[in-house]
Amino acid sequence: MSNYKAENKFSSLPVLVLCSFLVGFDSIVTIPLIPMIVEDANMPLDLGGLLVTVYAWLTLYQHLFLELFQTGGDAKKC
Repeated sequence: MSNYKAENKFSSLPVLVLCSFLVGFDSIVTIPLIPMIVEDANMPLDLGGLLVTVYAWLTLYQHLFLELFQTGGDAKKC
């Protein structure tokens, strides 16, 4: 058995919580700005919403693909 002391180890849980909040926060900030963005770009509101949706889906699939690529497709490493 090892002499592992939990009180000396830096807990990464608060950092992970903050990072997960920031990942979801971009959608909360972007969605209300769509009308102003499409007005400045002179495009229909529907197209602006579609572009944000496509960006969100591509970001999701990019993260999933990179996770599979880094682990070599081994689900046990995830």
